[in-house]
Amino acid sequence: MSKDSISTIILIVLIVIAVVIIAVALGNGSTGIATGNDIYSAASSTAQQYGLTSSDNVAFNLQFEGFNRSNATGGEFKSLVDTVISSNKDNKNNNHIVAIEYEGTNYSTEDELKNLLSTVDTSKTYSISTSKDSSGAVNSVTVKQNTK
Repeated sequence: MSKDSISTIILIVLIVIAVVIIAVALGNGSTGIATGNDIYSAASSTAQQYGLTSSDNVAFNLQFEGFNRSNATGGEFKSLVDTVISSNKDNKNNNHIVAIEYEGTNYSTEDELKNLLSTVDTSKTYSISTSKDSSGAVNSVTVKQNTK
């Protein structure tokens, strides 16, 4: 056996031991071993403590957070508006509606967003930043026209 193989085996054994220790430490009931729910609850609690969100929110947020930047083009701003329109249509029933705040006005309905889309100056640059609700899902995007 090579030195790398032995190191890999030792690492795997240490990981298994760590998982067993965690399962026992989180355990309840007569067995003293944690159930899947115990481990999930502990992981979720830790994730929330550090601002991490569920995989659903991560997937939802990715479509907006890709636009976060201080020097976005007008074309990128338009793409963001199109993304919000599409997302709001898809998520209307589960209240995952995203608003865009631009020049002191909130835009969230399809008509409002389409009107905003027609006013975007593609020769300008914009600062774009997202905000999240208490569940960790993006619920608003603030856009400011850069002054340069």
